[in-house]
Order: sequence, then structure tokens, then C-alpha cells
Amino acid sequence: MNTSSEIRLTDELERELSRQAMLEGREVKLVPAVKSAAGAIVRGLDKLLAFIGNVNDAMNKARARSAMYYGSQW
Repeated sequence: MNTSSEIRLTDELERELSRQAMLEGREVKLVPAVKSAAGAIVRGLDKLLAFIGNVNDAMNKARARSAMYYGSQW
């Protein structure tokens, strides 16, 4: 087993995987678990970027309306 600090599991994650393996009575496969976690992170980042894009669009529309309103005052 490689003991590089970049690939070590955190204590909490290791305990959770061990607990899950003991309760289910089967082996926990690390590669599918990591792939699943990575997929969840990617989906979360995608949703975050979409939210930021929506906020940016709303702010641009609000600025345009504000400029039209203040432009009509003169």
C-alpha cells in the first residue's frame, strides 16, 4: 500500500468506510466510492456555476433597467 500523504483517507472517512463494511458484511470498493464522490462534486460545481451565472445575468438586467430609468430622467 502506498503511504503518500496525497492519497491517504481522512480518519473520519476511513472509519465510515470500515463501519459500512462491517454493517453490510461485504467489502467496500474504494474506486467506485471515489468515482461516485467525484461525480457528486462535479455535479455540485456545475450547479454552483449555473447559479452564479443566473445571479450575474440578473445583476446585468437590473443594471440595464437602472441605466434606462436614470437615463430617462435627464
